[in-house]
Amino acid sequence: MSMAEERFASAKTAVFWDLKGCEIPDGENAVEVSQKIRAALKKLNYHGTTTIYAYGDTKKMEADLESSGYVVKQHTPAGNTLEDYCGTASIYASGDTNQMNPEIVFSHVSDGDPEGSSHRVLTDSLCWALDNPTPANLLLIVGSISEFEYAGYFFTLKALYNFLVAQPQNASGDQRPSACANTTWLWESLSVGGDPIAESD
Repeated sequence: MSMAEERFASAKTAVFWDLKGCEIPDGENAVEVSQKIRAALKKLNYHGTTTIYAYGDTKKMEADLESSGYVVKQHTPAGNTLEDYCGTASIYASGDTNQMNPEIVFSHVSDGDPEGSSHRVLTDSLCWALDNPTPANLLLIVGSISEFEYAGYFFTLKALYNFLVAQPQNASGDQRPSACANTTWLWESLSVGGDPIAESD
């Protein structure tokens, strides 16, 4: 098991999660899985601040959390109401009265756009990387990726950041970011707080 290097152990970690390509396991909700992702990182000695950005159907996520005790706060732009806006929301523990540390920052991606969530993960993680100097950790949780132009992006991330990746067992596509990653999980393992793939596997 690959433990965090000293300079990355206390650094901030940003997680970008494509919920369409890496679905929430049956019987779980997004917050429960996010806690298991954090637990998996802590097992590898990552103890800096971790922020999880998730991309999927906001309405489905809210329905799954309805009786969980978590607070969903929509970020509604001017001119929109909560009824017609499904953009960005933050999920907080019910006891987080200051609402300073969201469990997840959630962005809506329409079900009609099958590659929309993976595209958002890749573009938003690039924007985050531009705004956050190293040392920092960047974990991409993505399904299949077919965009050839991202090949250079993956290698750039590995050169500048501690680049971590999780993909499902059946992931396909022209580009496998796991080939460029410092640490790789199968999504089926990370989603339950499991260990990464051993380097010799």
